[in-house]
Amino acid sequence: MPSAGFAYIIFFVTIILVIWQPWKLGIGYIAGLAALVALLTSIISRYDLQAAWFVVGNPLLNTIPIISIASLLDEAGFFAFLGRVMAVLGRGNSRSLFWLTILLASLSGIIFNSYSGVLICTPIVIETLRLLYLPYRANLAFLVATSWFVEVASLLLPGSNPVNLIISEYFDIPFLRYVLVMMPLEVVILTISVGVVWFYFERYLPLGYSLPKKAPLSSTIRDPVICNWGFFILGLLVVKLFFAKLSLPIAVWTAILILALAQRWFHADSPVISVTRSWRNPLWQVPIFSFGMYLLAVGLGNAGLIEFLRDLLRAFANWGIALTATSTASITALFSGLTHNLPVVRNNVLALHDAAIAERTIREATIYANLLGCTIGAKITPIGSLSTLFWWIILQEKGLNLGWSEYLKISIILVLPVLFIGLLFLSVWLPWLIA
Repeated sequence: MPSAGFAYIIFFVTIILVIWQPWKLGIGYIAGLAALVALLTSIISRYDLQAAWFVVGNPLLNTIPIISIASLLDEAGFFAFLGRVMAVLGRGNSRSLFWLTILLASLSGIIFNSYSGVLICTPIVIETLRLLYLPYRANLAFLVATSWFVEVASLLLPGSNPVNLIISEYFDIPFLRYVLVMMPLEVVILTISVGVVWFYFERYLPLGYSLPKKAPLSSTIRDPVICNWGFFILGLLVVKLFFAKLSLPIAVWTAILILALAQRWFHADSPVISVTRSWRNPLWQVPIFSFGMYLLAVGLGNAGLIEFLRDLLRAFANWGIALTATSTASITALFSGLTHNLPVVRNNVLALHDAAIAERTIREATIYANLLGCTIGAKITPIGSLSTLFWWIILQEKGLNLGWSEYLKISIILVLPVLFIGLLFLSVWLPWLIA
């Protein structure tokens, strides 16, 4: 059996390679190979592999049909069509368009889920910006706002984010109880987010923009059959959220439907777009990366990390609710940003269970602080969450390369005030609710 230190060596080497990406190697391949090394060296066992798949297999499998659906809608020109609609709705005012983008991202994060919302909204916003020729900083404002508000809005419902789902299921939090705690907190977080984003980016937004040349909205459509079904397809993804507990494979059925439309299974016409191009999409790296990092986190847990976190949470529990929540979320945010939030959730819920915190208010504060740290805190780096990773890869695929250093400068300014003000509100709201 290798020493515990070897598990940490594999982990940190993996992080370095993910940031560096030598030979342009995909992050999924890097994390997958690292997990394979951990398995072959007995840092993790076959039982760990099965247990990991039981916890995160379903959320990660759900990303596969969503990637297929989003890729084919993009190929068909449906997102380009919606981007043109967005530009027209902005009426030549970049500030109005910015608020419209925030509204679209927030609604998408709630009614789809965090990663589906990003896969749908980001291409739409990019297509809008391509029509307007705004300055670089203005484009960045729209793109960052899209990623940010999809993520923070997805906190509202248990099924809107994989982190919410794992935590609510592990601690058996009823739907209504979860929403009761999170709704006022979500209002505060969204309000602070709007203020911080506006304060940071408002200076870069021009007063107006020239509307696209008056061409028919349909001029952007490449596959009219898919685009005619586009809103129905998105509607099925909304329905999926409300039937999540029934485990119906609605996303899979929807992916098969759009594939049938693209391949003209029921039409005499020849296919207009290439389905194989969507299969070569780099977005497939994300679920592989997430599962690989989850397995590496299991290895760290086996190497003593869970015991360390358990003792840390017990110590935090003696500091009062505000300091407990803040300290817990800070540690969670740090680990989520460095690794990925799904593996961090796994180790944290096990550590919290083992900590056996007796006082109900402190225990619940720790649970929700973990949730905030693993969602808002994970935005610190581009590898912190599924949705941020999808957003990051879409930008690269569309030729909008945003460097790590530039991303970190923006994310720190956004994350710190929103996270800590949200935690302070949680420290006031939760005791009142329990009392």
